[in-house]
Amino acid sequence: MPFAGPLYKDVKRRLTEALTRGEWKPGDAIPAERLLSERCGTSIGTVRRAIDELVAENILIRQQGRGTYVASHNRDRLLFYSSTSSTSRESSDTPRSSCFRSPRPRRIAPRRML
Repeated sequence: MPFAGPLYKDVKRRLTEALTRGEWKPGDAIPAERLLSERCGTSIGTVRRAIDELVAENILIRQQGRGTYVASHNRDRLLFYSSTSSTSRESSDTPRSSCFRSPRPRRIAPRRML
């Protein structure tokens, strides 16, 4: 069944499914963008855009000159593995994107004395 929408979203979905299946474990390097583009039958730019989104969601980590790695998450930070299953997606009261990030502490500006 063809994917409706931008091609990079389809590549992102395919990468997410591969991660969910355990093709790459936390801390593992994913294949080079060139190899992924050949595997997906798309351009490197399309793969790069999909990876950019996964990096922005803290699923992957880019290290300049070394490669792109699957993020390791501890117990306090939930990874997408549980959020991609249909049962957890349906039963979740919070948006899925909140599963990718730990909450940031609020910064309170000091009161100015006038």
